Amino acid sequence: CTVEKNWHLLYEPYVKLKEEELPKLKEKTLHKIKSLNNERRETQPPSRYNPASVVKKMEEIGIGTKATREQILQTLYERNYISGFAQLFVTPFGAQIVKTLEEYVPELTNEDLTRKFEGEIEQIQEGQLKKDIVIEGAKQTLTKIMDGFREREQKIGKKIAQAYSLAMKERRTIGTCPNCSSDLIIRVSRASKKQFIGCSGYPKCKTGFPLPQ
Repeated sequence: CTVEKNWHLLYEPYVKLKEEELPKLKEKTLHKIKSLNNERRETQPPSRYNPASVVKKMEEIGIGTKATREQILQTLYERNYISGFAQLFVTPFGAQIVKTLEEYVPELTNEDLTRKFEGEIEQIQEGQLKKDIVIEGAKQTLTKIMDGFREREQKIGKKIAQAYSLAMKERRTIGTCPNCSSDLIIRVSRASKKQFIGCSGYPKCKTGFPLPQ
């Protein structure tokens, strides 16, 4: 049985802990040991999200509707903000977008704002709120946010442009040149408009490979 709870105090509200009673032992009594296990374990991180668990999480926190949540997820894929299917990963580009917006316009990344709008739309549908009042309130809120965005527009644009440029370079880079060790990247011929693989060290290195069109 547990003598001192220590870290169990923090876990008790969330997990079911089962006590195992030890048999009564007497001093100087000998017992046979069946086996000894010396194990070292570390706390494992939570499982990564997958598309289904993201949609479920959105439902829990009130983002999107049943009809729009999958489309929101698809948009994140299309804009190269996330990657992977069995496990989702935030791309460096997606992470930089969030970091930049959190720095300059944190209201746009606040899920409370989205939840508030979604809740008000549902209340309109249920006849609990009037549409005109909700729209007017949303206009005032968004106008204030966008005014702040415009004041910092150049700084935001510069950081996002840098992140986009790096993301595009990463997507176009497919390996290392066997002749000069520069990056091999996907290029488009000015003459034929066809894609091919070329060395980023061009014109010093003219290594190239065709691609299926």
